[in-house]
Amino acid sequence: MIAPARLRTALRFTRASSHDRQRARDAARLCVLLAATAGSPCFADQDVPVLGRLFYTPEERLALEKRASAYRGDPGDTVSLTGVLRRADGKTTVWVNGAPTEADHPAAALKVGATLDRLSGEVRDVLRGGSIAVHPAR
Repeated sequence: MIAPARLRTALRFTRASSHDRQRARDAARLCVLLAATAGSPCFADQDVPVLGRLFYTPEERLALEKRASAYRGDPGDTVSLTGVLRRADGKTTVWVNGAPTEADHPAAALKVGATLDRLSGEVRDVLRGGSIAVHPAR
């Protein structure tokens, strides 16, 4: 049999721990409530700073555009279509001047191996009017 003093101590401990659990639950509910109301309209009248532009001067923006076009590689006066890959998922990769690029729609109707002179608009085929003959192996 448990002594009455010991039983009272055990019950006091149990009540205290359930009280602590209730306080922890209340604190968690309060945190959730504050987090949920943080974006409510009562805070909407406060001024939010606007970040603005990353590059402020026209010179900085021009330098950025030049670096971007240098990275893409300006095709120059002639453009050669060196390959086309159409995948099963519908995406197409086109090799222009030996570099792969993603393409949704081709800008010019070129055959693989053809070269387009951008200044004159002339299309030169890789065969240049000739033909390829394939002979079976003996």
